[in-house]
Amino acid sequence: SLVKRRADYSPCAAASAGAHRTDAGIPGATALDARVPAEMAGLRLDQAAARLFPAYSRSRLQDWIKQQLATVDGRPARARDPVWEGECIRIVALAG
Repeated sequence: SLVKRRADYSPCAAASAGAHRTDAGIPGATALDARVPAEMAGLRLDQAAARLFPAYSRSRLQDWIKQQLATVDGRPARARDPVWEGECIRIVALAG
């Protein structure tokens, strides 16, 4: 089964899916937080991020991921890494 069950389904850092926060710790940056829904389980990180954050192109999201500005459950992640239901994706979106 592609669905990896997790015990914790609480919102990411007190944010709901697709939330934007301005406290990313980098001047001018925005933290994008989202929890992976069941229908996206098994997708690549960049594919899931493109669906969760439609305001940004997949190419731009991939650039931020390559710059190591993305984490999954607090761990560094690569664009090709699969994501699973309940995991928390955070991408620091740089201005510009």
